[in-house]
Amino acid sequence: MAINVTARQFHQGDFVDQVLGVIQRRGANPRQVKLELTESVLITEVEGVIAKMNLLKEAGISFSLDDFGTGYSSLFVPETSAAGATQDRAGVCA
Repeated sequence: MAINVTARQFHQGDFVDQVLGVIQRRGANPRQVKLELTESVLITEVEGVIAKMNLLKEAGISFSLDDFGTGYSSLFVPETSAAGATQDRAGVCA
């Protein structure tokens, strides 16, 4: 199950607890949850972002960068735990 997450949501202080709480209350398998983050999540508080991603990854949650390459780009990707990326079709030329 893929869930789009905004930068505003991700940067909430209790984001990790919220996500883990919903997964637990719903009885979902965290290994089947993928959070899709936009690049804008990565432009501020990079160390905090990585720490949150690592906590969620330890719980079994995976990540994808949504609309990758349309904004602030890949400078931080090697340090994050993103397993994949999607690209906005508007940025693709044939």
